[in-house]
Amino acid sequence: MQTILRYIAAFIAAVVSTSIFASIFSTQFVVAGLQDVGAIVPLTTRLSMTIRDLAIIETLGLVTAACFMIGFLVAGVCIKVAGGSRLMWYVAAGGCALTCTLLLMEWQLQLTPIAGARTSLGFAFQGLAGGLGGAIFARLTRNKYLANAGAGADNQR
Repeated sequence: MQTILRYIAAFIAAVVSTSIFASIFSTQFVVAGLQDVGAIVPLTTRLSMTIRDLAIIETLGLVTAACFMIGFLVAGVCIKVAGGSRLMWYVAAGGCALTCTLLLMEWQLQLTPIAGARTSLGFAFQGLAGGLGGAIFARLTRNKYLANAGAGADNQR
């Protein structure tokens, strides 16, 4: 039971942190786009926009949770079948899950729903946000007993 609760808490932490990173990255790319066309955006405005844009976390969190459920399940199977670093698999799963979800939404909606992901670099940073969430999940769910034992702990489930 304690293991299940640890996995649930780690999943929630990964989803929330990814949503926060994705929101912050998006806002900064939108501000950069405004500055590219000559708008003057003072630091106070940039900060207030960043804080206001955190309101998308409610919706973004649901989308992130759905794509992470699939991505992290696939990563767990890959760890068992192919082995390798848990951290690597979950980082890849988080990044791929979020970018694939954005691509599917763009294909279905005919627009990218996250404004800051409408450039190649902004899109890449959304993938980075997913990868960071995957790293958080991997670190929070690693077997602490094996990690204390030493070598090869990162490969353990």
